[in-house]
Amino acid sequence: MASPDVPRLPRRLATWLRSPHPDTTTPTHHNLLVLRARSPLRTLVQTGSAGGLKAHRPRRGSIPMGDIPNHIRREAASKDVKPTVRVGRSGLTEALVEEVDGQLRQRAMVKIKVNRGVFDRENLALLWEALVERTGAVLVLSRGNVGVLWRR
Repeated sequence: MASPDVPRLPRRLATWLRSPHPDTTTPTHHNLLVLRARSPLRTLVQTGSAGGLKAHRPRRGSIPMGDIPNHIRREAASKDVKPTVRVGRSGLTEALVEEVDGQLRQRAMVKIKVNRGVFDRENLALLWEALVERTGAVLVLSRGNVGVLWRR
């Protein structure tokens, strides 16, 4: 019987854990197995020595993801809020960082849209990470080629 502090796994994830995968190692007390969940902001970490799965929510910027107010999350996900910054072929430039920083000074939230085909997924994640570092904001939402930054 599972202990009460260990969350139950969805059936598909439990099956995935039991099946062999060439790109991962079998979890033992010496190594960690990190699984990516559907949301890029959450990872499930299994340690052989701890004997269970723990939900882990990484920090973005200086504010933990759980500390973002619900009204900011709802507004960020709203389609009524239009992007105010567009990223084109030139990518992340100093002028773009200054523009985002200036808009964050005027309003708390900025919606940024990246033109299609400019970045692949990995580079898009690096773009959001670089903008978070350079502006001191928090990435509230990253969906497709649209991201929302928020600063208190």
